[in-house]
Amino acid sequence: IAHKAKLEERIRQLDEEILPEQYRSRTEMERTLAETFSETYRDDIGLPRYRQELERLHRPDIVYRNFSSHHAQVVNEMENARAALLRARREYVERFGPCSFRVEADDNAEFDAERRVLEESELPQYRTKIRAARESAMEQFQNDFLSRLKSSIEQVQDQVKNLNRALRQAQFGTDSYQFRVDRNPDYAEYYDMIMAPELMEGDITLFSAQFQEKYGPLIDKLFSQITMADDTQLNARKQSELQENIERYTDFRTYLKFDLETTDQNGSKQLLSQTLNTKSGGETQTPFYIAVLASFAQLYRVSDTSSFGNTVRLVVFDEAFNKMDSERIIESVRLLRKMGLQAIICTPPDKVSDIMPIADRTLLVDKHKYRMHILPFSKENAQ
Repeated sequence: IAHKAKLEERIRQLDEEILPEQYRSRTEMERTLAETFSETYRDDIGLPRYRQELERLHRPDIVYRNFSSHHAQVVNEMENARAALLRARREYVERFGPCSFRVEADDNAEFDAERRVLEESELPQYRTKIRAARESAMEQFQNDFLSRLKSSIEQVQDQVKNLNRALRQAQFGTDSYQFRVDRNPDYAEYYDMIMAPELMEGDITLFSAQFQEKYGPLIDKLFSQITMADDTQLNARKQSELQENIERYTDFRTYLKFDLETTDQNGSKQLLSQTLNTKSGGETQTPFYIAVLASFAQLYRVSDTSSFGNTVRLVVFDEAFNKMDSERIIESVRLLRKMGLQAIICTPPDKVSDIMPIADRTLLVDKHKYRMHILPFSKENAQ
């Protein structure tokens, strides 16, 4: 009887106290969930995830504790995200205002509408303008780049003609010399493009339609070597390679091959590049002096008969003719005089006997510790 009374009391508590409280708590919780989360979220995300966790953990209290901890983290992240959103809204209004957008609004409808307008109408127009401006700038850069290379190559070709003019009447013994400047076979296609007559025949730009049609792919190939896309991040090796390409392809000398042509008394011709490694030291110095003297003759305009050409025409050599024999030294000085140049020649003692007979004046420099004496050369003071 006592046990029955306890069960009846338990049933009464369940019916009148515990279950109503549980129902009330459940109703309150459902209302809170309805106010906090949308029906779509509850049905598609919340409840499926809860059932999944309950099946895994088997204890609702553990699921609740885990969700509560995660919920606090999510709430904190949401607050931070909203703060960032409000900052972005204020910055937009301050920068692109004045406008009546509500910075503190719960939804982002006004800003979304603004974004759609920009994306669908104004932004495409700006992209078109930016693309056109970039293409125009690149074309102008290409025009300027290629025209400068062309101008530099033509200038050096004219300089070589002037050097050869200075050499035309001069001989070194029985040999005569002429400089050669030709296209570099390793970069022949680029040289042909740079020097193409169509380059200067465009109506508005330097590029004519015929030039673009003929060399368009080669232009792209050249500029891909020395430029990079704006969104390309280069590593150290790629940066080094790009810098080397820039130095190579922007130097007009890359597209040219220089040489010195020798013609003997029988009319036989040889190029220095073909015989350099087979010549003796004195023979390799000869082209050097030929080149230097011709360069000074061209620089001083020795062929200019006007008053402007009446210059001192001074050339200074240190350790001169140190690898050349007596005959080559004499020929070098003869060529120097024939070109109308004046020279100060500093030479080691073993070459004095070769140079002194053909020099206007010979001086001896005597150096002792920190003192130096310059005396007229004679056998007595030389000893």
